[in-house]
Amino acid sequence: MKAMPSGLFKVLTMTVIVGLLAIGCASSQSPRSAGRGSVAFVVSKLPQVDRGDLTVMDLASGKVQVVASNVGASELPSASPIGESRVPTVIYGRGDTSDPILLVDTASGKTDEIGFGHGPTLGPDDQLAYCDLDGRIVVARVGTKTSPTVVADIKTFTSCIPLAWSTGGELAFVADTPLGARGADGRPALFIWRRGAAIRELALPSSPGGRVADVRGVGAGVLALIWAEDRSKIAVMTDEATVTVQASAGVAAVKHWGGQPAISPASQNVVAVYSLGHGIEVYEGDAMVATMAVDGPGAIFSWSTDGDALAVSTGHRLALWKWRTNEVSTLRQVPGDHLILGPLLWLKQ
Repeated sequence: MKAMPSGLFKVLTMTVIVGLLAIGCASSQSPRSAGRGSVAFVVSKLPQVDRGDLTVMDLASGKVQVVASNVGASELPSASPIGESRVPTVIYGRGDTSDPILLVDTASGKTDEIGFGHGPTLGPDDQLAYCDLDGRIVVARVGTKTSPTVVADIKTFTSCIPLAWSTGGELAFVADTPLGARGADGRPALFIWRRGAAIRELALPSSPGGRVADVRGVGAGVLALIWAEDRSKIAVMTDEATVTVQASAGVAAVKHWGGQPAISPASQNVVAVYSLGHGIEVYEGDAMVATMAVDGPGAIFSWSTDGDALAVSTGHRLALWKWRTNEVSTLRQVPGDHLILGPLLWLKQ
């Protein structure tokens, strides 16, 4: 990991870092039978590692198309939790002084320019959350000319903290308290915002030290947040633990892992973890139920929307692992002077 180019390391660590996939651990199958929906990813041409072409692959037909260029790979574009084909992302080099947020419809190719900022995340009712150029979390309505609603001033100007929509229109994020006190000694908290309602603050486990978006005592920083399908719980994923919070009561349960966890979107009881020396492990509760051997300096993986499979990028190869049956298939192979960057987004189409 230390020998990895710094630019590529930054891109990879924005998503789940795992080892290279060991080919041949299971039988291969045609991409035509890989599953339903599409997978979106960014393909860059070396030596460029911070941007590339937003590429979409239909899993049923195997069709691959480029839907946008100069997409910022480290901006963590996010698919909608309600299963749309639209992907918000940041296009580098389009603005005079900053880069615009573009909403790309991967099905039709239509694009809408939303504003300027970082970390856009699409939610229900055409609500788009992102961090604006003034260091605030804001929510805009796609297709309207009204000014964005300011959710919180978190004073982050060059990037954004993870934002997560529920299917009911609640926006969750982790920040220091009080809001806006970047670098202060206040404890971190989970905040839940909903249009027309007062923002809610739920306590998280804490310990001295840390920085904005840290869940102190359980990891160096928040990688992602995942809502339970029934909106009763929110899982906060750090680089070594998962913190499960009851959305109503705020009671937190902490689970430590031997590596970076990724919770299945289909069940918060199912977790995939990269464990150094062991590979990718899938757990149901406390029981390990599947393992994929890995080797090499780094790769990324992402759950399918139904929780039945994982997409795994090893840099030049995109593969699908059906963990219940241990089947592995190659979805996409790129030339040696190209890289498949994360995150890998599963789109319901």
